[in-house]
Amino acid sequence: MRKWAIGVGAVTAAIAAVAAWWLTSPGRAEVHVVWKAELEGADTAAPLTADLNGDNVQDVIVAAGIEEKFGRVTAYNGPDGEPLWSVDLRDEALLALPATDVNKDGAAEIFIGTRKDERDFRAVDGRNGTTLWRLTEANPDRKFPPVNFICGVELNDVNADGLNDVLVVQSGGRDDLRVPGQFYVVNSANGEVLQSHVTPDQRECYAAPVFQVQQEEQFLYLGTGGETLKGHVVKLRFPEFEEVWRVSTDDVLARTDDAAVYPKPAGFVATPLLVDLDGDGDLEIVAALLDGPLVCLDAGTGEIRWTTSLGGRVVSYSSPASGHFTGDDTLDIAIGVSRGKFPSYEQDELAFLDGSDGSLTKTVAFGSHQFKASSPLVLDVDNDGVDEVALGVNNRVTPFEEGATLRLVICRTNGKLLLDESIRGFSMSTPTIIDLDGDAAPDLFCIAGGQVFRLRLDLHRDTFPRVRHGKYRVGRQ
Repeated sequence: MRKWAIGVGAVTAAIAAVAAWWLTSPGRAEVHVVWKAELEGADTAAPLTADLNGDNVQDVIVAAGIEEKFGRVTAYNGPDGEPLWSVDLRDEALLALPATDVNKDGAAEIFIGTRKDERDFRAVDGRNGTTLWRLTEANPDRKFPPVNFICGVELNDVNADGLNDVLVVQSGGRDDLRVPGQFYVVNSANGEVLQSHVTPDQRECYAAPVFQVQQEEQFLYLGTGGETLKGHVVKLRFPEFEEVWRVSTDDVLARTDDAAVYPKPAGFVATPLLVDLDGDGDLEIVAALLDGPLVCLDAGTGEIRWTTSLGGRVVSYSSPASGHFTGDDTLDIAIGVSRGKFPSYEQDELAFLDGSDGSLTKTVAFGSHQFKASSPLVLDVDNDGVDEVALGVNNRVTPFEEGATLRLVICRTNGKLLLDESIRGFSMSTPTIIDLDGDAAPDLFCIAGGQVFRLRLDLHRDTFPRVRHGKYRVGRQ
């Protein structure tokens, strides 16, 4: 493990020491490397945090691998980055979800989903990485289709054993076998499948479902479809899996001028956002088509409130985020997109939308950094009531191209960059911002070029920023 402590008075020496990885400009925020750790393979999920060793400091869990070759989930000690444990897999890990404490030892267990060669979902002990159960072994009489275990979502206690249970989603991964999204309600204590369902529209499902508890009722919101398959936003009553409403790709495109731009429209691939935009107590769902506009729906009825075209051909694998970007009381929306189409993208962009009507208020372009904008993180750096957005953008399309650079930015709504730092390497994941050890200084975790970084954010402020979205949102909102 190598560590650096980079002080404000040693900027020149620090830049030389890390071979010009960090770019520092007067008046901007800065990042200082607290630690970095080696990571084999490409990152496949956002870094997640939980206190695994009982020291009251958050630790970091990272999923990585190379498709059809290997996978690994590793937990790193938050203060110094030393590995706590790792789990080796036969294929890429697609998620590492800290959830309910199954064995009552005070640490969250980690739920891991994998691609098709591993083709399993497992729970591991958050303390030491020991496998507690595997879904296929816990259900020997059940035949699971040979597709990916995409994601898991923590539910409430379904079987009244005192533990929150898990919704597991299996879908996609094979062009020659298009299987509708499979949903398993799983006993978190032993991996037993309590219920199984398929997507109501018989489409694939790549987005993590959103789980909502509303008074005595529970609901799930799904995004379905794929990169080349139309889909729906669907609301289901849980645990009955009874459909409440659905809105299709075609319903959204009919409200915009984008239909001609996308002759083969896609579905809703990223997790939607459940939010009360106008503060009236009624929730909205904001979802993005992979290659087209955004839509805001009344979460109760499915009625379309507004749609917004981002102009021309864009692609977005990121989830929208909410924040106060226009200075009024209504929450607004931010989303990262790549302009163009695979494999040729022109640039990454950050779009700001007025939450009241979806109108596009500002687009910030990132030039040569043109692919895989992360899901936006939202924080109020100076606590003035107007939020800023942090995100990462890449200058290459895959992690295997030479010269790959991850650019980390914090952007004001007027386009001014408060942070603009570059790390050598490609990143597939959304960074995480958290006060790791309670010292009122924000930490930023990111993955790039086969390394995990803990960065200290120096915002040149006396107060800790209000963080609205500090990490990629998985399931419960």
